Amino acid sequence: AEPVSVAQGKDQLPTGGLRQLMHIPPVEEMLGRAKKAAAMIKLDETLRSPKERSRKLANQRIHEFSKTLTKPLGEIIDTYSNFQHRLHPFEQVVAQLVIVSRERNGEGTMVDLLKEVKLLRKLTSQYANEGSHAAMKSLSIKEADDIRSSTQQRIFQMWEDRESCMKRLQKFVKDLRSVPVLDERMPSAVLVGCPNVGKSSIVRLISSGLPEVANYPFTTRGMSMGHMSHDAYGAICQIMDTPGLLARDASAHNVMEQLTLAAIEHTKAVVLFVLDPTGTAGPKSSVKNQLLVRAFLREKFPDARWIDVLSKSDMPFDKGEYHLPQDAIPVSCTVGTGKEELTEKVLHAIHSELFQMRNQKL
Repeated sequence: AEPVSVAQGKDQLPTGGLRQLMHIPPVEEMLGRAKKAAAMIKLDETLRSPKERSRKLANQRIHEFSKTLTKPLGEIIDTYSNFQHRLHPFEQVVAQLVIVSRERNGEGTMVDLLKEVKLLRKLTSQYANEGSHAAMKSLSIKEADDIRSSTQQRIFQMWEDRESCMKRLQKFVKDLRSVPVLDERMPSAVLVGCPNVGKSSIVRLISSGLPEVANYPFTTRGMSMGHMSHDAYGAICQIMDTPGLLARDASAHNVMEQLTLAAIEHTKAVVLFVLDPTGTAGPKSSVKNQLLVRAFLREKFPDARWIDVLSKSDMPFDKGEYHLPQDAIPVSCTVGTGKEELTEKVLHAIHSELFQMRNQKL
């Protein structure tokens, strides 16, 4: 997969910006609002001529009906034409991965989708202008109201015919707003490693409660997210496992591997590199391949705060065959060992960040 480029700017939101994206209401709801807004326009009793009053009423109701539809469409177009650049860098990557995944599934590009919304807005204004022009030339009260009614019905029908573009946009926004995120107001740690090395099991072991299993829109794989607590300090950080990385060239990384790399690059999270030394994680996650992935990450992110973890430590393995990290913390999710030592190591890594954040709240 092509690597995702990230924009930097002063106006960028903290993490959580995806969940604040503009909601897209259903078409039926938007049309109902427009009909109600138009009906609120009252007859101008200051005009003496009944014909003039009816012309003006029809014209104003058509205009209000159109405006109530085109204004939110304009806001939608403005928001989603350039929404990524204001997101936190990590969420920019996530948003782009969602977009790419939808394109590959045949759901079209974001650009094409917004073109359809722009056309919907243009036709709504066009039909309304044509109706308003005709209403102002009406020869009777009944004709003015008939033109108003037929214009609204024409717009109704056009929206129903083009409803699919709005539904696709709603689905897209729903996917973006449902993305799990790390809260920047709290220190964080991400578990990284090859597939099947026990990352999600370790999240469950060290979490103070049952971790939330969240899903990204571009994968069916659940992502475990939890919080780590310390007896003396309470909740100290949030923790999340990441998709497994394979020992291969960076240009071959898929979207899930890009997500893992983005979590390291664009968040301040401590990296807990999980290594399974038992040889039971499968051929793609052999100890040799795991060490290659570790070396790749250490070279790519030399400044990352780093803690090595040996999973499945209750199982036998050959300690002399490979040069395993000497300071790695052995953890067994089966027996429950290593939790306290790992918690203390994470606390040491985030100590200054944790107390800086707590002092800011005081």
